[in-house]
Amino acid sequence: MDYLALNSGDSSEPENTTSLNAEPEASTTETTTEVTPPHDIQLEIAQLQAEKALLEEGRRQREFITLRDTLKQQCATLRASEAAGTPITTNTLNNNTQLPPPPETQTTTQKSNNITVRELRTLANLSSQADDQLARYGLDYTESTAEQRNPQYNNGKEQTVKQFPVGPSSERIGLLATGIAPSTTNISSGRDIRVKDSVVRQLHWPHTRLNYTFYNSGIPYNKLEPAILVAGELAVLLIVPEEERIARNKLLQRLMYFSQDYTWPATRAFHETVLSEIERGTREWSNDDYRDIESAVLYRNPIITTYYNKPTNNSQATRQQTRRFFCLDYNRTRCTHAGEHNAMVGSTMQTVEHFCSTCWRRGRNVNEHPESSTECPHHK
Repeated sequence: MDYLALNSGDSSEPENTTSLNAEPEASTTETTTEVTPPHDIQLEIAQLQAEKALLEEGRRQREFITLRDTLKQQCATLRASEAAGTPITTNTLNNNTQLPPPPETQTTTQKSNNITVRELRTLANLSSQADDQLARYGLDYTESTAEQRNPQYNNGKEQTVKQFPVGPSSERIGLLATGIAPSTTNISSGRDIRVKDSVVRQLHWPHTRLNYTFYNSGIPYNKLEPAILVAGELAVLLIVPEEERIARNKLLQRLMYFSQDYTWPATRAFHETVLSEIERGTREWSNDDYRDIESAVLYRNPIITTYYNKPTNNSQATRQQTRRFFCLDYNRTRCTHAGEHNAMVGSTMQTVEHFCSTCWRRGRNVNEHPESSTECPHHK
């Protein structure tokens, strides 16, 4: 009996042992899940992660700087090859160079084993791509931006270049043979530029300063009569600076004297030419020597003047009106005639004489010297 009791006690001991050993394992597991790192260790981990991110960012920036320098060297190689006239292939470039991830606005390039300089110029500027990517990462650089260097940028936005199949003779024929569509930003022909586009300083014109019933009449300048032009000029003199007022006053006086010798359309054209040249910046108010304009505008028109002969009969005064014309070639010292002769004056044939045109216009004096002579009292 005692033996059986002992055996039964021995057989139950392992069970008790197993149950007792299981309890500590459960308590150990619970203790492990409840342990958390101290606060200072958490701060150190966060600091290390931030330093790691900064190091990674610096590494990427250095890669882009190296890539940019490599691309610049390749651009220099391409320019040198272009100057030498040698064809350029992709084998001449560094095959190990890899471009950064393309930006959102990157232009799609044409994949080809054989490329020309003209075709490369139609693609987005590779150096500009590297600079733009560096700018995205906040790297400061002093070189010009892609918008300033790349003509394919318009208002900060890159334009896609349309490309078409290129023939083998593109390098010999030129840019048009490459099949590249012309850009809308090309310089237009000067043939389409209007006269007003060359104005650098706007002046007040007499037909814009009329009053009373002429205020809204809409009379253009080339329809102004002498009295209306003078009225408009007098109104302009009240609102312009002193230098311009003095110069326009002298010009108006000269204009009225010319109107006695030349037809009014020719006289008005002289006044218009002076104002137009000042607006375009080719003449200043301080220069009141208009002889070149007189020669180009007025001298081609006939001079219509009058002079009065003394009466042959003292008891009866008879006024004789005569028209006289001076020889333009004589005043320019290139006439081949010895005396008066026939010549074209305006659009008609007239008899011209050899006398100074300046003395005749300003004082109606007939002097035999040409206007270019130093004997002329009006010579400058």
